[in-house]
Amino acid sequence: MTRLHVKRSLAYSDGRDISAIEFIAYDGKQKIGRAVAEVGYQGAHITYPVITWLGIDKQYQRKGYGTKLARAVEREIRQGIPDRPIGLVAAESAVPFWEKLGYERVPTHRDLQRYTHLKRLGK
Repeated sequence: MTRLHVKRSLAYSDGRDISAIEFIAYDGKQKIGRAVAEVGYQGAHITYPVITWLGIDKQYQRKGYGTKLARAVEREIRQGIPDRPIGLVAAESAVPFWEKLGYERVPTHRDLQRYTHLKRLGK
């Protein structure tokens, strides 16, 4: 991955403000992957930041690009919100990948209904 483009946007959903960060990975001029992270707000209260999407083109999979992209997303989140765990919505097929990166499956909880995994601080 030679270049990573980061795009920020704001959205509103169910009365919540959501700041979305989109990451696009390139190999030269070739777009090879994309990730999306959201930080939700209810008033001034920050809810858990959450990674909602990460995908790498098939021909670039299993070459470390997904890990590099995931780490870039984590760094960006930690710069703005260093004291919150990172939530994750993961497809079942991607669970081993995310668990290798330190994410833990969490039981369903009313505040975490849309998250399947969390990465706690220091991991």
